[in-house]
Amino acid sequence: VQRPTDFKKNGYPNCEETVQLHMKGFTHCISICTTTYFDGIIAVIDPELS
Repeated sequence: VQRPTDFKKNGYPNCEETVQLHMKGFTHCISICTTTYFDGIIAVIDPELS
């Protein structure tokens, strides 16, 4: 989960390097390639005790 300013500054961590080079710093790519919708994450830290 990143803010739009993080994408602009750092690029897109889940994309290939070549895609990142072309998209880093371009605000219009942020709105096209990302979403503001985030439902959540569930993690199991210790499955034996859960």
